[in-house]
Amino acid sequence: MHVDLVSLETELRCWLDEVGYASWDPYDGLSCGAPWSIMRRSRLAARAWTQFIKSSPINVRPLFGIRPRVLSKSLSDLASAALLRHRLEIDPQALSAAHQFLERLRTEVRPGFSGACWALATPYVTRYIDSGPNEPNLFWTLNAAVSFLEAYELEGRAADLELARSSVDFIVRDLGFVDEGDNGVWFRYFTGHDAVVYNVAALTGALLERVARHTGERNLEALGGRALRFVLRHQNADGSWYYARGSQGRWVDGFHTGYVLEALLQSARVHDRDEVRRGLQRGVEFYLQNMFTPEHLPRYTADSLYPIEVQNCAQAIQTLAKLCWLDRAFLTRAEDVTQAVVDSLYRRVRSGERPAGYFLTSRGRWFRNALPMVRWGEAPMLLALTYLLAARHGLPPSWEQTPARSGDARAGTS
Repeated sequence: MHVDLVSLETELRCWLDEVGYASWDPYDGLSCGAPWSIMRRSRLAARAWTQFIKSSPINVRPLFGIRPRVLSKSLSDLASAALLRHRLEIDPQALSAAHQFLERLRTEVRPGFSGACWALATPYVTRYIDSGPNEPNLFWTLNAAVSFLEAYELEGRAADLELARSSVDFIVRDLGFVDEGDNGVWFRYFTGHDAVVYNVAALTGALLERVARHTGERNLEALGGRALRFVLRHQNADGSWYYARGSQGRWVDGFHTGYVLEALLQSARVHDRDEVRRGLQRGVEFYLQNMFTPEHLPRYTADSLYPIEVQNCAQAIQTLAKLCWLDRAFLTRAEDVTQAVVDSLYRRVRSGERPAGYFLTSRGRWFRNALPMVRWGEAPMLLALTYLLAARHGLPPSWEQTPARSGDARAGTS
């Protein structure tokens, strides 16, 4: 189908409204009821069970008591998309919707920590982590903090900046970071977690710099810069980044590369540091040359197209759209990628007066996963499509439309 971007965004938003923003999740297998919860007692069994639930071409979750949920990561993406729609002046209800998502996101803050933080509601196990239910993590906290920063940059409400600044206290005090001297610093994904994950180090550095721009905290800005320096020092010779340090993390995939590029792009726009710009340029060159097929489909890894996966595709559209802040020539590439992704993954479920549709989770070489997942796919895709609309209109970053204000939420030093 030919992409009418405005109609596509509206159809996806209609589908999300109708399902109430709830869905299953790729990593919700361990939320099943007894006796299957016995899997939780063995990490190997838990990983195998999680992957079985995640990879099954048939949705077996209802058989095991796994229910759809509204997840905080979905709320942060939906809030950010609504704020963008309001800035674009394409939806008179957008600001009200953003406020509703942000208020729901406030209710999801996990209690008992030094600052605001967010978590996946269900337990899950991967090669890197054995996470209990509602255990806060860096990535979900980063995304929520950014949505509150965007709200502050739009409306200047001190409470939004205070909550974003509060998340820094959780990141620095509860999760903690490792100082590697001249090489910079990296931040823990979970409390006590020792895996060095480059993309969240980059995103954390960008968040700290962005918060410091509004609070005037020079030490916070310096800490963010050191996190980005750490990521740049670990850039591969070809311009790529591995997922993590060590033998288990030596792969290069599309959506985590996109996270790093967006973090460096923000820092380059804010501070115009030569080291950041050089690393960004090398990373973009690698990304464009290695992470897309000649037909414009995003590759999952540098070595493989498959699976054609919704979050990877959404991040590709969003990263290319944001790169238009550097050069409008990226817009054509973003449009081509969007067309290829829609042709591969989009399913319209209803036409007529109120059309609706969603994106499949993935297509493999032999099988497809047609189950839509809001947190993993539909919410990130809605945000990506909205960024593409913003790129078409030449909309600048939100922090550049609002003068930086110092001291509004200075909640101490870190």
